[in-house]
Parts: sequence; structure tokens; C-alpha cells
Amino acid sequence: MAEGGVATLVTAVRAQLEPTLRVRVEDQVRSALDFLLSQQFNVGHEYLFKNPYLIEGALPGSPVDYTLRIDYPQHAGNAMLYYLDFLEQGAK
Repeated sequence: MAEGGVATLVTAVRAQLEPTLRVRVEDQVRSALDFLLSQQFNVGHEYLFKNPYLIEGALPGSPVDYTLRIDYPQHAGNAMLYYLDFLEQGAK
């Protein structure tokens, strides 16, 4: 949701979508980014992995799927960077 949500938000701004609808989209994007950050592996997951120090900051596939793949942080990072770019452009 996050990566596509940011693209939708940018499109909504460019299309001059009604401000109340745009705010709803942005609220969803922020919620998605908050969720992503809350799912990052930090201290406390060491017992789940063979090399626990290699997973710090990693992102799982879902709250119940701790499979680690390279594309999970790629898409999450893209969403975060695209949203930061959106904010820097002053689209508020």
C-alpha cells in the first residue's frame, strides 16, 4: 500500500483532487508508513534467526511471515523516499 499510495497521492495533487479526498489519501499513506516502521526488526527478535545481528532493521513479509527478501526493504524504502520527496516539494 505504501509505495502505490504515495504514487496515488502525487497523482491526486497533480490532478487537483478535492482537498478533503487528498487528505484522506495522505492519512492512509502515513498510516502505512507508520506500520512499516513498526514492523522493522529491532532488539528482541534474536532468537528467531541464525545470525540475529544481520537482521537488525530488516522488514518481514508480513506480521506473521518473517521471511526476509531483498525486495521488502526496497519497496518500503522507495515509499519512504517518495513520500519525503513529496513533502519537500511542498505539496501540503
